[in-house]
Amino acid sequence: MISGYTGILSNVLDHTTLTTEVISNNIANTNTPNYKAQKVIFRNIVDQNIETSLKTTSEKHINKTLDINNLESKIVSKTRGRQRYDGNNVDQTKEMVELTKNSNKHSLSIESLNSEYDLLRSAIGH
Repeated sequence: MISGYTGILSNVLDHTTLTTEVISNNIANTNTPNYKAQKVIFRNIVDQNIETSLKTTSEKHINKTLDINNLESKIVSKTRGRQRYDGNNVDQTKEMVELTKNSNKHSLSIESLNSEYDLLRSAIGH
């Protein structure tokens, strides 16, 4: 791995790719009886990893070691929200909004990763 930042961006890209797949699956199942919408969580896992990674070495110091290689996205069923008469809880409008937001995150992450590699190529002197 070149730097911690590129590792984080790689994890974000993995997360946004999986999120796109899950949201697309939700939209495709809008009319499937008893289908339960799913979502991808990432931040909770990051927060949990950060909490377990912060170790106090003395009263004045905190060792901030975050192993970004162990960060994962997790697919869970959505439990909140309206459920229709057929048992389906997909809100297509909300899913489309989430898809747009996720697409923006993905594009921004790609741009940031490309900038990192441009800096690296510049430093090497291609």
